[in-house]
Amino acid sequence: MDRILKKIGTINYKQSKYANAFMIGNFIFFVIIGAVFITLTHSIESNTIKVQWFLLGCFGYIISHEIIHLIFMKIFSRDKINISIKLPTISVGSNAKFSKKQFSIITLAPVIILGTILISLILFTSTEYTFLWSILLILNFAGSGGDYLQFAKTRKYPANTYFQDTSNETIIFQ
Repeated sequence: MDRILKKIGTINYKQSKYANAFMIGNFIFFVIIGAVFITLTHSIESNTIKVQWFLLGCFGYIISHEIIHLIFMKIFSRDKINISIKLPTISVGSNAKFSKKQFSIITLAPVIILGTILISLILFTSTEYTFLWSILLILNFAGSGGDYLQFAKTRKYPANTYFQDTSNETIIFQ
């Protein structure tokens, strides 16, 4: 990037009074939809997955979600990646400044890619795994509230805006 960009704002959804309500509401919404789906498909009745594998699957999902963010950050920039682990959350950030289009892709890639994979697994694998895939799909949509919120907030900026996600906040440049 040859030109000098000026900081015009920040997005810090962790400190927004409405962000927590949005993320909790989002989580509850997708958990309810998931519970209805699991009940209607009777997938819990055919579940043969042991608890330790179930927990490992959930942990693996969370790691995969952040790795997808990281991969797309690396595709669009060679800048250093920051990994922040503040249990129960893990997040990635970078010193790079991403265009609005790039940042939108980085933000939504995990929920879209993992959602597509999990829906495919539900549809095309043995029913004994449907419960696990369903729980991970619920986790996918319910746990991506911060990504949805960040994407929604970036939509109001013009196309020539750049975003830097430090994993603590998103700095906006023009």
